[in-house]
Amino acid sequence: MRLLAHGADVRDALQDLDAFVRAAGYLALERYPSPGEAKHLYNDPGNLLRYLLHGSNAWRASALASTYYRRLAGTRPDLSVLHDAFMLARPVAVARFHALASPERCERWRDAGLLSSEAGTYVSTVRGTPWQGRLFWHDAPPGFRESWVFLGPDSLRLARRLERSLRGPGHDRPRRALDLGTGAGILAISLAPVSDEVVGVDINPRAIDYARLNAGLNGARNVVFHISDLFDAVAGERFDLIVSNPPFLFLPPEWRARCVDGDGGALGMALTLRIVDGLPAHLTADGRAVLQANAPVVDGRDLLVEELRARLGDRPWRVRLTPLHEFQDETFLDFYAAHRIERFVAYVIEIERADRFALVRTTMSPWRRTACAVRIAAVRARHRRRRAAGPA
Repeated sequence: MRLLAHGADVRDALQDLDAFVRAAGYLALERYPSPGEAKHLYNDPGNLLRYLLHGSNAWRASALASTYYRRLAGTRPDLSVLHDAFMLARPVAVARFHALASPERCERWRDAGLLSSEAGTYVSTVRGTPWQGRLFWHDAPPGFRESWVFLGPDSLRLARRLERSLRGPGHDRPRRALDLGTGAGILAISLAPVSDEVVGVDINPRAIDYARLNAGLNGARNVVFHISDLFDAVAGERFDLIVSNPPFLFLPPEWRARCVDGDGGALGMALTLRIVDGLPAHLTADGRAVLQANAPVVDGRDLLVEELRARLGDRPWRVRLTPLHEFQDETFLDFYAAHRIERFVAYVIEIERADRFALVRTTMSPWRRTACAVRIAAVRARHRRRRAAGPA
């Protein structure tokens, strides 16, 4: 990697760590859901079924996650240590670490900046997310740091959708695919087996370092990565498939400078709209784009839908919006209220050329919509209680 710590080569150290955890069975941890809250109970029937069938629960939140972790600690204690360290980013006692890896090896990882020492424990600065037999390295929490490289549930949700789509009937194998805002490279690398050539770009040099390393570690030979502000590095090039899970948070000004991985610009959709504006010049005649984005709802109006109509409505494009869920973020609730934002809708957006313009918005199931409404109401109620209580 481009970043060095204490003169040690981070790339070599991370390659060694990758080989070590894979040999210890780390990829099996994809079965285990991530820590959740009571509101995630509705996930747990599906989580349990996937766990029993050795399916993927990567980044699926569970209210019962601690039950899975206790079972892991009882049946595979060594793997439980690695799970605590490199998935949950929890402090692990030095003695427990040294029972798995030699002190010399641990010191090498520490010297490279992959581990930090705190009060007799090691704390990982990197996180390894197993996915579909692959392992993706990225930064560990805390987040909202400058140049922080995050990989989370939104990326995996879109990766799942893309893999199902491209392996199913009705879609030709893309000759060239482009991943905008590639981050740790999960979308680009997941597209590699079903595409002839994949290009990933990101404005964050640290993200490109991770993406290139992850491609090498996962054997993706037909993927290249470039530092680029969206389409800049591929000007004049066309692609059969363009995908993106861009930053789409609407953040207060004081947060934006330290959250390059999450800042979506004005109303959280400015970056998404820049991508939409660039599609006509970069999609082939039969090409399509698949994006993930948040839409602010103001006074009952879905502003992203309005913008898509305004920008594409006079052109022959077919736009399909699939709502995933609706939500509100308590952290910025007052900021959103000042902009009259009632809620956000998370969408997968599919865009392709057609004979005439058409925009189709599918609907969520009544159960899903009700669950979202209950969660939003709970966020608002909790926020009102905290404001009424005053500073702690």
